Amino acid sequence: MTAPTTGTDLTELIGTTATVTHTVTAEEAASNWGNGLDVLATPVLLWLGEITAMKVLENHLPEGSMSLGLTHDSAHLAPTPVGETVTLTATLTAVEGSKLQFDVEGRDGQAVVLRGTHGRALVDRARFTARLAARPTS
Repeated sequence: MTAPTTGTDLTELIGTTATVTHTVTAEEAASNWGNGLDVLATPVLLWLGEITAMKVLENHLPEGSMSLGLTHDSAHLAPTPVGETVTLTATLTAVEGSKLQFDVEGRDGQAVVLRGTHGRALVDRARFTARLAARPTS
């Protein structure tokens, strides 16, 4: 991946937190992922964690850049039934060059449902999309 050409010191954001509150819909249920249970599916929970991490960076990314998800090291600890609300919190904990690390936690009305880390990379949007467009199609 290519790093952005403009320099914004994102280390100043270390410790910054964002929160997303989301009500689980039937479309997001594990039953739609081959599980048969009407609870929040793990892939959707991870996606909500990514969205929350992206909110930490909102309005702080250098012009022409974007962040991309790199890693997840999280545990889905408890089920959240369809119709209930889950609140996710992401905190930027480290910046190493173009790589960003976040602590992510999710809670519903009963329990902590997600705990872990999420890594993102800061890239130049134009260079990334040009590389994507140049990939051969099968």
